[in-house]
Amino acid sequence: MKVKIKIKKDMGLGLLALSAFFLFNPFIGFVDILPDCIGFLLICNGLRFMADMDGHLDEAKRRFRILFWAGAAQFFLQIMVYNFMQERSGEAVDPGQLPNTVMLLSFIWLVLYLLVLIPAFRQLFLGLDRISERFGYELPQNKRQRKSSQKTAGERMTVKTAVFVFAVSLLGFLPELATMASLEYSRGNSRFLFDWYEFIGLFRVLAVFLALGFALSWLFSFSRYILNLKKEKSWLVRMKEHYVAEVLPQTGMLAIRRFSSAFLVLYVGIIFAIHLRMNFYSCLPGIMFAFLVIAGVSSLGDLLPEKKNIYIASIALSVFSLGQLIANYLYLQKYLPEESLFNPNAFWHYLVVQALDVGETLCTLILIACLLQVLSVVIQNYTGVQYGGKRSEQLSSRATQKLHNSLSVRLYVIFILFFVAAIGNIVDIIFHLQFGWLWLIPLCFSVIGVFCYQSLQHDLLEEIRFQYQSEDFHPQK
Repeated sequence: MKVKIKIKKDMGLGLLALSAFFLFNPFIGFVDILPDCIGFLLICNGLRFMADMDGHLDEAKRRFRILFWAGAAQFFLQIMVYNFMQERSGEAVDPGQLPNTVMLLSFIWLVLYLLVLIPAFRQLFLGLDRISERFGYELPQNKRQRKSSQKTAGERMTVKTAVFVFAVSLLGFLPELATMASLEYSRGNSRFLFDWYEFIGLFRVLAVFLALGFALSWLFSFSRYILNLKKEKSWLVRMKEHYVAEVLPQTGMLAIRRFSSAFLVLYVGIIFAIHLRMNFYSCLPGIMFAFLVIAGVSSLGDLLPEKKNIYIASIALSVFSLGQLIANYLYLQKYLPEESLFNPNAFWHYLVVQALDVGETLCTLILIACLLQVLSVVIQNYTGVQYGGKRSEQLSSRATQKLHNSLSVRLYVIFILFFVAAIGNIVDIIFHLQFGWLWLIPLCFSVIGVFCYQSLQHDLLEEIRFQYQSEDFHPQK
């Protein structure tokens, strides 16, 4: 079983350049307008080929993968913090709860970026320096001079990136220190004549403008650095030829690595298909499920040529999920849920939220069906049983068919579990105000479905490993 791998002409450098547009924007009160996790994912995909040829790039890819999961968690925390800790109509909320939480999380992200992001970029630029030198990259910006003090373009970018990350992270955290001044002011500390937190909006705006100077300077330098690498076509051709000659023959290793990475993303993504709400807010938004499914399936590349349906289903789920989040937020800012039982205006607003919620539930079920169809294709194409001997062909065929039937039955069971969960979710959406316990039914079925899916995916990956390791993947040159 040979795998056809399509190698990009720029070896992934274009994705590295694109990632900068998701990484340069400063934080505003812990809110990341352009999600960094998308930028980290683009870097991981951009290093897909080059990381196979250099240890520094492979280490950078591993660190950026960690940052991707941290960024996804940050997106989830944003929803939790700003949805569950802010004041809503008719409810008394501790005024210090939200500011203190934002300050704590901003500090955590400052430490995380200093300890992980700066070393990740250092490994990235060091690896690009080594691999470009190895394959004869000769542009002046990257050539070592005789003077020992002269740095390479990658070394200069490491310094610029360290300054950028430190400055932007620190400026994202400093305005939140006004929370501490507010606490001292409430205790009657005479050194604070007024509540500094009243000007938190002004502090954040000033910090963003200062951070934008560092961010735009880094964006320009990083983009120019990557574009200079892309301009020199000859070294890219030599690197591609080396990849085809030395790395690509190891198709079993490459395929297993890509399946492992994709299944890890899908493993986490399926968790967001669970029906879980707190205080009428979704704890696991469907838009994250759609995003992670697209990321996981896309990373399979040519191993899975037909992906159109899953992309369409993911986009549809993203639209309904985002619409539901916005409509639900606006509704809960204006009304209490109980008002929908007697207030006509609240009822009609709640009806819109319900309609979008039902649409999100149906799109989630459709996306799960498409995802299971993808696994069905993987089962048919990349699993099997092969016995030795001259007369073993029929026996191998029967064993393979038995294996495929067994895995297919598990696919149907998983779909039935999520189907029942979707029906229960719709019933809960319609009758939640009258029967508040109904959410337990879809929660139980969806949790069981997630565990069954993850078990199937684990067994499927083991079958793929066994299939590749039992055959010869070194074609004759």
